[in-house]
Amino acid sequence: MAEDTVPAGETVGSIGRAVAAIRCVARGGAEGRRLSDVAREIGLHKATAARVLATLTETGVLRREDDRRYRIAPQFLEALGLPVSLGALRQRARGELMELVEKVEDTGLLSVRSGLESLCIDRHVGRHPLQALSLDVGARRPLGAGAGSLALLAFLPRDERETILAALADRLPYRSVTAEAIRHHAAEARRDGYTYLPDFVVHGMTGIGAPVREPSGLIVAAVSVAGVGDRLKGPRRDEVARLVLEACGRIEARLAGGA
Repeated sequence: MAEDTVPAGETVGSIGRAVAAIRCVARGGAEGRRLSDVAREIGLHKATAARVLATLTETGVLRREDDRRYRIAPQFLEALGLPVSLGALRQRARGELMELVEKVEDTGLLSVRSGLESLCIDRHVGRHPLQALSLDVGARRPLGAGAGSLALLAFLPRDERETILAALADRLPYRSVTAEAIRHHAAEARRDGYTYLPDFVVHGMTGIGAPVREPSGLIVAAVSVAGVGDRLKGPRRDEVARLVLEACGRIEARLAGGA
């Protein structure tokens, strides 16, 4: 049947299924989604979901890798003005993150937004004998619950911040981490240019973080440092905050230059 003779309802339905599949795969982030995951989450028969995913793969929206999982294709993200891939982002940020950790001797983290959560995509451990290791690669936290996570939230437009906090109202797993506390610390972050969270998520642990923006101004990641005891408090707070901001600036320069 020629394309222009396809019933309007069928065409709209096909577009709706494709959009739902793209959203489902996007929520999978770097982990991707299996065919069975997509079929179940968007309520399609497995054979129908397979046809939708195959079409999206053929047209360059998705890619299917050796682990049989679907992920958003880098060229599609690039067309939308987003980072080419998490892998490329991690690669461009790694040298700067390692240099930061070498200077501060505490744990350094690189995080990205994944829906209502932050996702840690890289971690480097410093040389100091006591390290803050509560977050590892692949770990997720609600937006606002942690220095890097808060950096991904605090600098968003107000309406978007409030929408996220409303959606998280019943999903904040820490007694000390409330929507009101997040609002307070987010306001301080916008005033200072970086996040500072002493004894917030974990007692005895302090985090300092800042956002990383691509050339368009879109926040694509956050760099943060976590330390135990008084490592990031007192006079050292300003020094570490400066180093975090400088690292973010260098990463942004690498993103702008494509290096």
